[in-house]
Amino acid sequence: MKPSAITLKIWITVLVLSLMTASAAICATISEDQKNELKELAVQTREKTQSERQHLTRARQELLDIYSKYDLNESKAKSAIGKVQQSQLKLLNIHLEHQTGIRKILSSSQFTGFRERIGNKMRDRGNGQTDRMDTDIYADKSLLDGLNLSAEKKQKAQSKLGELAKRRANMIGSMHSNFKRMMDLYADYELDASAAKRLIAKTHKLQSELMELSLKRQQAIRSILTETQFNTFMSRVNSKMKSQGPGHRGRLRGNSD
Repeated sequence: MKPSAITLKIWITVLVLSLMTASAAICATISEDQKNELKELAVQTREKTQSERQHLTRARQELLDIYSKYDLNESKAKSAIGKVQQSQLKLLNIHLEHQTGIRKILSSSQFTGFRERIGNKMRDRGNGQTDRMDTDIYADKSLLDGLNLSAEKKQKAQSKLGELAKRRANMIGSMHSNFKRMMDLYADYELDASAAKRLIAKTHKLQSELMELSLKRQQAIRSILTETQFNTFMSRVNSKMKSQGPGHRGRLRGNSD
């Protein structure tokens, strides 16, 4: 799996696990005080990320509940999207804080050894992943079959969902590039924090645009389908997402689509 497709969640998890085993991984010259500081940083980072992920999960569930109803409450949807966006930004910043903290503890040579260990773990975890999260199930034309749509409405739905899928694919491609650039920045001991903050801002803008695009898709679906057709269509979408694994279930929860 290419590095740009590794999610931030896996990245932070690997960092935390590596820090927790730092005493065996980093060169023997590391002091006991440094080991304790690294472990404390790992615990703090894990607690912050777990707490924020809980907020994110609740916001996604709230958005899922809103999207599950045919009568779309756009005001509530935008409010839930705002909560998701807020958590996503906080997670990106927690990651930067974590990287800054590592450099306050380790020397350049110690950091290099630590990075090599992380690189191995990232490859191990990445090999078990697929690019299924890049696939937009909504663009599957077969989901519209058997809904008693007129030829005109079916064509309209396929065209609109296809257009949104292309926009989404472009955004995800840009996000993957940003995450790759972020990992490159974090690989350098002389971390350019200003550049990292600018990249975080760009990445979060894309995350926000993806969430807003998910709302536009929900609006488009309802503008074409009746309530009965909508219920059948969404049941098919949900079933297909569940069958294709955790990556798609993330989007089912209202993830950054």
